[in-house]
Amino acid sequence: MRHKVSGRSQPQAPGRSQGLRLLLAVTLAAAAHPALAQTDLWDFTPRVSVSLEATDNVRLAPRGQEDSDLIGTVAPGFTLRREGRRAQASLNYSLNSRFHLDESSEDRTTHNLAGRGSVEVIPDAVFVDAAASRTAQVASLLGPIGIGGTTPRDNLSETSRYS
Repeated sequence: MRHKVSGRSQPQAPGRSQGLRLLLAVTLAAAAHPALAQTDLWDFTPRVSVSLEATDNVRLAPRGQEDSDLIGTVAPGFTLRREGRRAQASLNYSLNSRFHLDESSEDRTTHNLAGRGSVEVIPDAVFVDAAASRTAQVASLLGPIGIGGTTPRDNLSETSRYS
């Protein structure tokens, strides 16, 4: 799996993400800002979904080369929001882990993130806006492409964007 930042591709070590750590640090720093510090005004909504899927073609192989498998998915996540007079923030994150019963080489974990924040540092004069996203995308239109989360891991890349 490869990791892309602003159009540049870099190898991604499993389970490590400098971009997600950076976003977490920025979110925590923004939360300490006096305009956002009132904890009773934050809206935190956790969620989790669990599913089980049976397939007769786990790698989307050509006819006659199919392999069946049973795939379990666990996707915990949360939404964090704050709307204030001088500051707004929203963060939507989910971790998507897929586990294959027979084809463990197809196991994968991906991160989905969408975050935005805006702080009025000096009233009517200085504003700071930030945004970040991370998604799993198809790496090549020439490789096998599945529906939903069924695209084989060799044809996926995680893309992060920051501004």
